[in-house]
This record gives sequence, C-alpha cells and structure tokens, in this order.
Amino acid sequence: HARLDTKLVEHRLPLKPECKPIKQKLRKLDPRLEGQVKEGLEDLLKAGFIRTIDYPEWLANIVVVPKKNGKIRLCIDFRDLNKATPKDDYPLPNIDLLVDSTAGHAMFSFMDEYSGYNQIKLAAQDQAKTSFTTPWGTFCYTVMPFGLKNAGATYQRAMAAIFHDQMHQIMDAYVDDLLIKSKTRENHINILSQVFDRLLQYKLRLNPQKCVFGVESGKLLGFMVSQKGIEMDPSKAKAIIEMSPPTNLKELRSLQGRIQSIRRFISNLAMRCEPFNHLLRKGVKFEWGHECQASFEKIKKYLLCPPILKPPILGEPLLLYITVNDSACGGFLAQYEEGCRIEHVIYYISKTFVQYEKNYSHMEKTCLALVWMCQKLRHYLLACEVKILSKLNPLKYILEQPFLNGRIAKWQVLLMQYDLEYVSQKSIKGQAIADQLADFPLYEEIRTNDDFPDEQILTTEPEPIWEMYFDGSKSTAGAGIGILFITPEREMIPYSLKLNFSCTHNMAEYEALIQGLKMLLKFKVQR
Repeated sequence: HARLDTKLVEHRLPLKPECKPIKQKLRKLDPRLEGQVKEGLEDLLKAGFIRTIDYPEWLANIVVVPKKNGKIRLCIDFRDLNKATPKDDYPLPNIDLLVDSTAGHAMFSFMDEYSGYNQIKLAAQDQAKTSFTTPWGTFCYTVMPFGLKNAGATYQRAMAAIFHDQMHQIMDAYVDDLLIKSKTRENHINILSQVFDRLLQYKLRLNPQKCVFGVESGKLLGFMVSQKGIEMDPSKAKAIIEMSPPTNLKELRSLQGRIQSIRRFISNLAMRCEPFNHLLRKGVKFEWGHECQASFEKIKKYLLCPPILKPPILGEPLLLYITVNDSACGGFLAQYEEGCRIEHVIYYISKTFVQYEKNYSHMEKTCLALVWMCQKLRHYLLACEVKILSKLNPLKYILEQPFLNGRIAKWQVLLMQYDLEYVSQKSIKGQAIADQLADFPLYEEIRTNDDFPDEQILTTEPEPIWEMYFDGSKSTAGAGIGILFITPEREMIPYSLKLNFSCTHNMAEYEALIQGLKMLLKFKVQR
C-alpha cells in the first residue's frame, strides 16, 4: 500500500506536559463478532497499517462499528489520548463557501479516497501512543488512524499541499472527499485528466465504489448542488416530513437536530420553532400541545416545496433583510441577479433570544440582531458592500450615530469592519419583501401604494411624522439631558447625555432641545 511522502505530510501526536499516559482496561468483546474482528486485525497487519507492540504506556480499547452491508469497521477509543493532545488549529474549509463556490457549475465528479487517513504515515516516535488491546495481543498504528483529534486537520493540510494550484479553481477537497467541477460539459474530461495526473503523481488511491463521474447534480456536505443553485437534500426533508410528533425530550432534540441541519433553507426558523423550543428550557414540563403541533405541521408544509438558493456573485452588493420581535430575530441575505433587478436568496438566518437578551430594550435587540447576523454571515459580508434593509429605524441610528454608551458602543465597534449602509424597507420592492412580510404579518391596515412598476423608483408618499420628547435637569452631581424619539412605526429610540459644563435647569432643557434637533437633522427627518 502506497503512502504519501513524509516530506509532504506526517501526522504527529504532541502531548500536553501535564497529561500522563492512561491504560484502559480490556473490555469484553461480543463473542459473535470475534471472527470478524480477528479477520479485520489480520487485514490491517497485512496492509502494514498496524504492528504488534510490547509494554505500551498508552492503551485503548477497540470499538466495533457495524456497517450497512453487514460487515464491521474497527475503530479505537482514543478519547483519553485526544484529551491529552493539543488542538491543531489548521482550518477546515467553510462549508457554506465551499457549497456556494460549487453551485452554478454544469458538471461534477465526486471522488472518495481509499482508506484516506491511512495513506498518511504516523511519526515513528508517536506510534506507541496509539496502542490498543485485543484478545489476541496489543497493537499500534503505523499510519494515521480514524478517530484521532487532529487527523482531519492533518489530512486537509496534505490536500492543500497536493492540490494547491487546483483548489477553488477546478476542484475542492473537504478532508478525504474530492469534488471536480466544470463550467461546461465539454471541458469536464480535460479537468478530470488534470486531477488524475496529480493523483498519480502523489500515489493517492481512490475508492471506485464511492466515486461518481460526470453528473449534472450531486450531494455535497448535506446539500444538493447543480447549475441552477443550492437545494435541500430531499432525504433530510423527507425524514422530517415523515416524523411523528415527539413524545419526550429525547425525540424533540432529535427533531431539532434534523431541522438545524437544513436551517439555511428555512426562513425565520427560530420563530417557526419557538412553540416547541420552549419545551427544551429547564424546569418546563414536556407537553406537546396544539400550538406545538401547528408549528410542526407548518414546517412540514414548508419542506414540501423548499426554496432553491443561489451562491453570491462576487463584487456585487449584498442585501441583508432584518426584522426583530420580542423573542427572536430573523432575516435573510439576498442579492440582485446579474444584469437585472430580480432578487435571489442566498441564506436564511434566525435566532431565538436567550432569556437575558429578552430583557434588552428594543434598540438593544435590534443592534444585537445585526451584530449576530454579521458574525454568522461574516464570510459573505467582509468582501462586499452590504445594504441593510429593514423597517427598523434604530438600525439607521446605530449605523450613523457617534458611539453610544454601554453594550451598544461595543457592538458598534464590532460592526466597523463591515461596509454597511441602511436602506429603509419602504423604498424597496420585490418578492423577497413579500416573503419576509408573510412571516412577520403586520396587524394594521396598509394602504395600496400606486407606484410606477419600476423597482428603482421610490415611493412618493408624504414624509411620515416623528415625535421627540426631551428634558434636562441639574443636581449637585452635575447636569444631564434625556431625549426620546418615536418613529412613525412607533419604535422608541432613547438617548441620554451628561453635560460637562455648568448650567441651570432651563439651560439643560434648551441643550436637550438643541441636541435633539441636531440628531433629527442627522437622521434626515423632514417632519
């Protein structure tokens, strides 16, 4: 069995200085599996993947994992060794960016490397640390086994070294899974040839049973990718649609796990799940009532026709829609299609506020929502101009005002790294808003707007009226002012300021009025 050259890559097992070797006691093996386990050990010995060892300091047990075909996979319980090993911080590819860069291609080939981890040698001085015990003796690995803490990082580092000039161009690698992609069907054979030449050069072996060549769509890291975009894996949607209502917390957590794996496709997921998220809180009795079932059925109905998402177009502005209520925030990232004003959705995102966040003022919740979404979507937002679209006027205040006090000031600093511009949602059209408003229905009557059918023409309604309340006072500790703005949408924006000069009560009140009017000018408020 060929190995990758140790000059290219070799797995090492450094240990934390304070950690001592641990020997696990031999666990009993199911007698029905003894024959298969012994056969598996013999195969590993013949392949040179393991060797016998005497007097090991570290000792672990084997773990037998059954396969779908009736065979078994031998794994080792490396938990003790992993705790003693410092983390390798070499990054794995961002799954969202990898999926985005794949969608839109015309043809794909998916390849799996044969015994991928075992193609990397384990440093000779570290082999004894992988020792494991069996009824037939003790063994250790000579190659990098599955289950070690930093194995994925080592493998990804090797793939980056081998395919450094091809990755993100004609192919991508996520640990031992290889993806080859081409913009045209005609060019796919040529691209495959280039990748095969590199595989031969480094003697990397593929598992033909797990390879698929020349397909127009395929499954990548839990997503379906094709030329038309990114789709939900149908098997994941089907699993949720066919699920029975949970009868206990364990089943509810299983449902939550399945839903979270497809959260990118579900608009306002946090709010859709809020009725049964409540059951996960400490001290809450599990009762799956009518409200929980209604929410579950709505999610199932939504999954019958899930949206197709599109990858972002590099260099084009992004649109981030945001909305906030008392218990959650939601939104989505979108972009205009190239050459037209039609929006396509890139990513749905939502969050339920934790208990202490629910006590925040509306302005603080709004700022928190923006910061959280920017952090979650950072890999998209850093490289682009971002237009924030919302009916929440505090967002404009947060983005355009000088630094405020407390936690909002901290959040303002976090937002400085992004190129953000606030755009009032009243001047934006398009299906994306219709979808968003459907998820957040307004409980007031809305007049029909007789605008021209040009998406770039703004509304010509009279300017809405803001309200301003202000006060100033003086005490022995000093003087200060307080201002409260109420927007046409009835959003409240409070502001307070300590005065650093001596004044009377009347002077403080005048100062509050002047500062309030200055702020309204900055907001570009007309009435």
